[in-house]
Amino acid sequence: MQAVPPAVIDRIDAALQMTRDKRGPVMVGIAGPVAVGKTTFASALALATGGATRTTDGFLLSNAQLEARGILDQKGFPQSYDNQRLIEFLQQIRISDTVTGLSRYSHETFDIEPDPQPFHRDRIVIIEGVNALQPTIAAQLDVRLYLDADEPDVIDWYTDRFRKLTRLAQQSGTGFYTRFASLSSEDLTAMAHAVWHAINAPNLHQHIAPTKAHADVVIRQSADHTLTVE
Repeated sequence: MQAVPPAVIDRIDAALQMTRDKRGPVMVGIAGPVAVGKTTFASALALATGGATRTTDGFLLSNAQLEARGILDQKGFPQSYDNQRLIEFLQQIRISDTVTGLSRYSHETFDIEPDPQPFHRDRIVIIEGVNALQPTIAAQLDVRLYLDADEPDVIDWYTDRFRKLTRLAQQSGTGFYTRFASLSSEDLTAMAHAVWHAINAPNLHQHIAPTKAHADVVIRQSADHTLTVE
């Protein structure tokens, strides 16, 4: 992924100017498809602006809670998050330097981890996740970004991540992805594609892509990870 586009920095600078007399931070949200590179982009943006990042994954319901509600296969859909807790966090971080007791999500275990951690805000707070521009969340933000890409490219990136997590599980012998460790390379690719089309594609088309309409800036990522602003 290349450098953050200047138009994004300009938008955040403008928000900083508007809030220069306020104590609270500038809140930036980044949404986009699964595996499009939101975490990587958020890290690059934090480096460029001196901001602090937080993923919405930590506000997912646990697998046990999802299973009890019969929606484990809808993880990442709006209903799989504790949205009230996420909104409360966004409101609290505007008036507090630190918020404690926040859950952490692990892609390796595919579940919420049992070790809550504090979040220390900076002048800029960057929230990233597939649900970061859902209406009730977007309303809490000062700058709204949507990271977009052609779906075939995103499928390739998702497949690469799926394969990487499976390799890590093979090496460690633990974690959610150990169940795929015995698959051949071809079957592993087929499994990743099946998961995409059964879960991630419906979530993208029904719930994630529509939130692009709430974005102040839409950033397009090409197959070679070049970033441009629409």
